[in-house]
Amino acid sequence: LPHGNYTLEARVTNPYLPQPVTRLRITVLPPWWLSPFAYALYTVLLMIVVGCAALKLKQRYFEQGKVLKGEVNEKQSLLEDTQYYIHHILDRKQHIFANVARQLQTPLTLISGPVRQIIDNPEDEETPRRLEMIEDNAKRLHLLVNQITEIERLENIKKLPCQNYNLNTIFPQIVGNLRSLAELNNQRLEAHVRTRGEIYLLRDSLEKILLHLVTNALQCTPPEGKVQVSARCEGLHLVITVADNVGLITEAQAETIFQRFAQQHESGTADGSDIGLALVKELVLANQGWIDIETKPKKATCFTVYLPLVSLEEKSSPSVGPDISPPPSAPLPDHTLRPNIIIVDDDAALRSYLSERLGQDYCCIEADSVQAALDLMKVVPVALVVCDFRMPGESGLQLREKMQNQIQLQDIPFILLAALVDEAGLEGPILNHIDAIISKPVDTLRLQRQTESIMAREQARRGPREAQAQTTDNTTPFTLPTFDSARDQAFYMRFLKLLADHYQDDSFSRTFAAQQMATSERQMLRKLNALFGLNFTDTLKLYRLHQAKALLREGAQVTQVAYEVGFGTASYFSSCFKAQVNETPRQYQERCQQVPESQAEA
Repeated sequence: LPHGNYTLEARVTNPYLPQPVTRLRITVLPPWWLSPFAYALYTVLLMIVVGCAALKLKQRYFEQGKVLKGEVNEKQSLLEDTQYYIHHILDRKQHIFANVARQLQTPLTLISGPVRQIIDNPEDEETPRRLEMIEDNAKRLHLLVNQITEIERLENIKKLPCQNYNLNTIFPQIVGNLRSLAELNNQRLEAHVRTRGEIYLLRDSLEKILLHLVTNALQCTPPEGKVQVSARCEGLHLVITVADNVGLITEAQAETIFQRFAQQHESGTADGSDIGLALVKELVLANQGWIDIETKPKKATCFTVYLPLVSLEEKSSPSVGPDISPPPSAPLPDHTLRPNIIIVDDDAALRSYLSERLGQDYCCIEADSVQAALDLMKVVPVALVVCDFRMPGESGLQLREKMQNQIQLQDIPFILLAALVDEAGLEGPILNHIDAIISKPVDTLRLQRQTESIMAREQARRGPREAQAQTTDNTTPFTLPTFDSARDQAFYMRFLKLLADHYQDDSFSRTFAAQQMATSERQMLRKLNALFGLNFTDTLKLYRLHQAKALLREGAQVTQVAYEVGFGTASYFSSCFKAQVNETPRQYQERCQQVPESQAEA
């Protein structure tokens, strides 16, 4: 029976008597799958199924949203990278153009200045030398323009056609072409080639790589120096090494040496405008190779180039040739009682030319870096600083900031040489301490007039006597001599620093001084006689007496002063002091207490 409620009725049949009806209620239960519990279970299962379907649908939509979001982020990141790349390229171009403008200004200055001098005085005996300077800097401009053109081609350098190089003949040809450059300065160019076969590279790339590497090494090497070139097979690469025995490149410079327009050498021997090493790196990378540099300062610098080979067999083919070196700096003119001016620039030719122009009225001292200028100011009284704004390492503004942090250097006038593109970016409170800014290329007439104006203003502010005292005597008793070369200037400054460090030592001897100066005693005495006009003993004695005067003016006891400045006995000090000053130390000290210090120094 179907499930439900039923009634069963029964009655006894009796013909004689009626019988009652008996009823029985019967309930048929439904099957278990139709029970309320089953319906409850069905409801729960339905809810679970609906929930799972909804969750799965939600997850599907979430995954689609995640994919779309990732695509959007990827597109956005790509746009940001593209924007950054565009800004980076623009900044790089702007930096290159600013450096190009700066590098063009130096040869322009060294051309326009001598031209003006020749126009003003065509019969001057210096005219031939100035014409040579004009020709040299015209060639320098031509070289720079060619290098700029070469740099522009680097963007599409990989599109250049390739060619096969015969390694049996290419190295002897290139070394032979460079031999004449080395012979001009009595140098040696040694080449050791162990290659054979052919190599497939971009057209003209191997010649340019060797030319720029060897030329750079020759420019760093002095006369009688040596540059070594070698080529060999190493695995699947052609390995080319170019090494010098000087080591002018420091480890810090090695990190940026392959950047375009990077300053290569601290010594000032390079003009700072060569982009050959940047071109070398681009050419090597374009040929699927790489380049390394290993430098030992003041010992050696070695460039190593690795280029992929096609087929190569070994063969020995040594070749020998000479080498090349940069010219020395020009002389520094000077006369007695003239104000000392420090010219700070990383370009040796520009320093020399500005020294020549200002040297007619002032004593010019050259420095190629900020630190070199600060070291000079410690041993030489300075009336004016002329400094280039943009130099490797620290800039002209940083020099002025360091001078402001030292009380004895705060009041020294300062002229800044800056390009027009740099002048627009000059800002900050330090500009209040710069007396004049002169644009590059430098107009030397304007520089001379500005210098005269500043010196006249300083003399009026300080007074004639104080200005003369600052010019003639501040830290040393010696009048700055006329230097025949930059090497003489370096010797003079190093010896003054040696005196300042060791004059208090009573055992300070000529032998020790020669060792510290890295020269022989005979050579040192000859230099001292040429620069100071005195022998070692008299030079040391004069310096000690000069320091003793300062201590006596401060009121120190005579005996204490004698031992403080390096004299063995007080009696010997007194006799030397009287012979020099024409009065005893006590008399000098008493006179100083009665008159102003500037007069007492005289």
